[in-house]
Amino acid sequence: MNPDSAPPLVFKSQRNYTKRMTLESIKQAVIELPGVEKTSLVAWLNEQDAKAWDEQTEADFSEGGAGMALLESWDAEIRGGGSEPLEEFLTQRETAHKAE
Repeated sequence: MNPDSAPPLVFKSQRNYTKRMTLESIKQAVIELPGVEKTSLVAWLNEQDAKAWDEQTEADFSEGGAGMALLESWDAEIRGGGSEPLEEFLTQRETAHKAE
């Protein structure tokens, strides 16, 4: 769904009535915020985004999560000898670059 065509949001205020706001009206309200309040809003939104990211990562890499297959394939590759310690890899790469 296009965010600009989303149905209006409803916010309950402390005065116990509702105020309908569309995404466009929220955007306009943000434009009109003083700089300090806009900065505070951006910080808050970033915190919310970081929390959502952490929650999604936790879900993905928990038992049965979408990322578990990736971890299992990496474990299998390591057990099968398909990897090497990072320091060895970097040393080999540096030696190869010097030889060029």
